[in-house]
Amino acid sequence: MLWLSSSKPIAAVAIAQLWERGKLDLDDCVAQFMPEFGVHGKQVITLRHVLTHTGGFRSRVDLGWSGDVWDETIKQVCAARLERNGRPGHKAGYHINSGWFVLGEVIRRLAGRPFDQYVHEEIFAPSGIDDACFALTEEQYEACAARLSPVYDTSGEGVKEVEFWSGAAGAGRCIPGAERHHQRFLALNSAIYEDLGLVSPAEE
Repeated sequence: MLWLSSSKPIAAVAIAQLWERGKLDLDDCVAQFMPEFGVHGKQVITLRHVLTHTGGFRSRVDLGWSGDVWDETIKQVCAARLERNGRPGHKAGYHINSGWFVLGEVIRRLAGRPFDQYVHEEIFAPSGIDDACFALTEEQYEACAARLSPVYDTSGEGVKEVEFWSGAAGAGRCIPGAERHHQRFLALNSAIYEDLGLVSPAEE
């Protein structure tokens, strides 16, 4: 089953882990870690802006499904301009994909491993989740196709099936895998990360 946007809180946990480890501050500018991002007015956008959907740099990456590889998607996001009259931090606007690829790339650069690998090793494995992923190879898809519900695009003329499982393993979607893991995955998305020891308990 595909759970749209279910990996956004997981990406946020990964950022929180790196914050606790002293690798970043939430008010650091994204361009500090991704210099190529700091163009077209985006140089003032912080990690906090991205986490709270107040960055104001939605682009064509947010318009639909993409089969582009990771590096190409990052280039597209970095080339995007601020939205018209955009003032980062002042107005919220849902960033379907772009902001979460940015966070995934920051995680990749700071952790020295791909975003999906980091999540598997630092979040999924400690939580006992061994059958979830962000994208599938053709071989992996064939192995579990019977368990995946199809997704269809009805926005144009006719109906076409979307290969949601392919393309860049972004930080905005997740395929949680077997039914036996759904409760654990729901736990990750229910803000009880402290109980799993993934981040420190919130201070009173």
